[in-house]
Amino acid sequence: MGLKAVKLYFRSIVCAISMIILTLSVAAFFASKTEPEKTLTLQFLSLLIPIVIIINISLLIWWAVRKKIWLLIPLIGLFFNYKFITAIIGFLPGSSFSINDNSIVIATYNVNYFFYKEDSNLASIAKMVENYTTDILCLQEVQPHPLFSLDEIMSEFKSLPYSFIHIGDHNEIGMALFSKFPIIRAQKVKFPDSGNGFMWADILFKGDTIRVLNNHFQTTSLSKARGKRTATVIEAMGENYLKRAQQARFVRSFTDTTLYPIILCGDFNDTPHSYVYSTVKGDDLTDGFSIKGLGFGGTYRNKLGLVRIDYIMHSEHFRTTFYKSDPSKLSDHRAIFSVLEYQN
Repeated sequence: MGLKAVKLYFRSIVCAISMIILTLSVAAFFASKTEPEKTLTLQFLSLLIPIVIIINISLLIWWAVRKKIWLLIPLIGLFFNYKFITAIIGFLPGSSFSINDNSIVIATYNVNYFFYKEDSNLASIAKMVENYTTDILCLQEVQPHPLFSLDEIMSEFKSLPYSFIHIGDHNEIGMALFSKFPIIRAQKVKFPDSGNGFMWADILFKGDTIRVLNNHFQTTSLSKARGKRTATVIEAMGENYLKRAQQARFVRSFTDTTLYPIILCGDFNDTPHSYVYSTVKGDDLTDGFSIKGLGFGGTYRNKLGLVRIDYIMHSEHFRTTFYKSDPSKLSDHRAIFSVLEYQN
């Protein structure tokens, strides 16, 4: 086989790879709009989107250097997934932390029971929250410990005098909401057939009532999958995709019937290209990262810290003026802080 034949053979392989990756890109595009009950394949495929994007970029460079029209194939693939790219990488210029009388500093944090690498970080987390002059704080995975009681947890967040706390146990994940503003009413809602749930609180701000939702959706179970058979892991992940979809629709129906301005926070355990994210966000909520995010928006420390599964969203009654994913290593997640300006 001559050199020309070898080049032709290699180019044919790259062409085939380009078409396969384009097919995967198009299929992944529909993952966020397709109910997992109809097909789980697209949900699993959405996990490969970062890899697909990297390959598309590599193919684009390859064909561009060779000045071949085939560069349109990876370009189309990137176009189909541009929303995912902008949802994990912020290209907008950030803003300085500034507040006014209409501002609310909101934070959400999966605190991993206030432990990280076997060290208790309750005091450090409380200090970080205070440093951002946080007004409303949503916490997931909250539970007292022999090292600290519920009263001690509340004492650490004394700068936020109003609170609604649901203590976790082995069957249900605990959550908490702290506020500088009076809480008028609040409730914890448990998802069916799950230890997860959400809580909502109506908060009095500048004479108006705003509703804050704190969510924790079904986990992926990946951390518990080590050493198990692949089939068992896939089955567990599939079941959890179905549970998260049901939970997302439940929360969406709740927000649809809410007449107050909404701030929605929490750990979705799913990416911005998922059915869960698309369902909860809908067409009427704004993801703060899309407005003021800069750089990689990963909030989960594992998986190279590139996975974004924690969110702060809001209704049209607010405007995001600041957004930051704090790098402090106090949990397996990153805390998110955002400044929302109330448009009253």
